[in-house]
Amino acid sequence: EVVGKGTEILSKLKPEDTVEIMGPIGNGFDLNLKGKIALVSGGAGIAPMRYLCKKLKGEIDIYAGYRDEVFGIEDLKECAKNIYIATESGREGHKGFVTDNFHPENYDYVISCGPTPMMKVVQKMCKDKTNLYLSLESRMACGVGACTGCSCGNITGRKHVCKDGPVFKGEEVIFND
Repeated sequence: EVVGKGTEILSKLKPEDTVEIMGPIGNGFDLNLKGKIALVSGGAGIAPMRYLCKKLKGEIDIYAGYRDEVFGIEDLKECAKNIYIATESGREGHKGFVTDNFHPENYDYVISCGPTPMMKVVQKMCKDKTNLYLSLESRMACGVGACTGCSCGNITGRKHVCKDGPVFKGEEVIFND
């Protein structure tokens, strides 16, 4: 999805084009989690959930929400026990939000990535019920914490999504209202 100058440039790349990247930076997912795990995504937040589903050793359920068109779940049936789809349009799965039929108390861990409004709801739903990890999405300019463009609220002060995250414990994140 083209949303700015950077994604416009990326959208014009051809399969044989070369791109230089820096990474990995920051803090990622704990791949040693075990037990019942819910992966809750919204839109492009499905991308890291694909990786997690294949790497985690627990019993995994995926909750994937989309506006209209479903993508990124084609090959996840091998690693997920259940896949729950929600589309706001009703085109596929549950008509509504991904959080409508999600019950965090059924899980040892919940990991979420997607739009901030969705993750705020997931955070409230999980409070005092289960362990939550949030993978924050943010525009990142420098990638090393110098510009503060990706700073987010945290119980210990402002943090940088690029170098301190993008994965944070759910109870540590403070979303702006």
